[in-house]
Amino acid sequence: MNRGERIIYYALNLAQLKFGREMQQKVWSLVEVFINNTEDIDLDTICKLEVLLNEELLMIPTKQQWRKIKLQKLNEIMKEK
Repeated sequence: MNRGERIIYYALNLAQLKFGREMQQKVWSLVEVFINNTEDIDLDTICKLEVLLNEELLMIPTKQQWRKIKLQKLNEIMKEK
């Protein structure tokens, strides 16, 4: 499952669970053009979904978070050796 599929699936499920069928239809109207090519979902659509659902769907790590991720990966590699 690629990132676009995960975002669409999560948005549709969140809309139904949190807000009901009507919100799920609004989300569907935004994402239906990307169903065949989920990798093509654009940042504009993701932002609209985040505002509509009041939920963060795509996190972009800060420099500090990237450093932490890299250090964790390096530690895992070193433990394997």
